Amino acid sequence: RDECTPRLKAILGSLEIRPGDRILDVGANVGFFSFSLARLGAIVESYESQSACFEIGAALSRLHGADVLYINKLMSTATLSYLHPRYRACLLLSVFHWIVKQEGVEPATKILKELVRRCDILFFEVPCDPNDAMFRHELFSSRAHAEAYLREALPTARITPIMEDGRWAGRVLYRISLELEPTA
Repeated sequence: RDECTPRLKAILGSLEIRPGDRILDVGANVGFFSFSLARLGAIVESYESQSACFEIGAALSRLHGADVLYINKLMSTATLSYLHPRYRACLLLSVFHWIVKQEGVEPATKILKELVRRCDILFFEVPCDPNDAMFRHELFSSRAHAEAYLREALPTARITPIMEDGRWAGRVLYRISLELEPTA
C-alpha cells in the first residue's frame, strides 16, 4: 500500500472521477486501485490473470458490494473483443511488460494502441531498472528506452510523466491520451 498511495494520488491529480465513469484496470492484483476508484463512483472492470489475486479481489468485491467486476483473464488480443467501446480511463500499472512476455512485442503493441483508442486517459507504468525488474526486456531497460517505445508505438499521443518512484524498480507513471483532432 505504501507504494500504491502516491500512484493513486498522481492518478487522481490527472483524472476527475465522475459517478458512473467506466474504468479498466488491467492487472488489478487484489484491487487497491480498482476499489479506490469505485469508492469515488467509478464502475471498474478489473482484469487479473493470477488466480489467487483474482479470487481475493472478486471476494472483496462481493463482500463490500463494490462496483468492481473481476475477470480472471489475461489481457490479450483475443480479450479485446470483450471490452466496452469506451472507458474514462485505463490503468496499465506494472503489467505491460508481462503482456509483452506472454503475447510478444507486436501483439502487445496492438493491445496498447487499442486501449489508448478506447479511453480518455491511459495510465502506464513499467519497471525501467534492469537490475530490479522481475521480467527484463530491452524495451524497458531504462526510462529512455521505455519512452522511445511509447513515442514509436503511439506517435499521435500526448505522453506525460506524472510520477517517478526511484525506490521501486525505477517506475515512471505516465498519463497518455490521444491528441484531439483540430476542429475546422
